[in-house]
Amino acid sequence: MYLNEDKTAEDNLLPAMTSLLSERDDKVLFLKANEALDYGYVLEMMDRCRTVGATEVALITKAKVDEQAD
Repeated sequence: MYLNEDKTAEDNLLPAMTSLLSERDDKVLFLKANEALDYGYVLEMMDRCRTVGATEVALITKAKVDEQAD
C-alpha cells in the first residue's frame, strides 16, 4: 500500500491518513486500487478513509487503451 508516494504498511495506514488529514483543510482522499483486488476490499478501504476523517473519497481510474486503434 502507498500513501501518496510513500510505501506504507497496512498497520500504519490509518494513523498515517489521520495525520495527513489533520494537516489539511480539505478532507478529500483519492483512492487508487489494482483491478485484481476484491471489490469488497476496496469498499472496506473507502470506509476506513471515512473513519479517519475524509469527507469525500474519490476513486482514481485508468482508461483502457483501445486495442483496435491504429
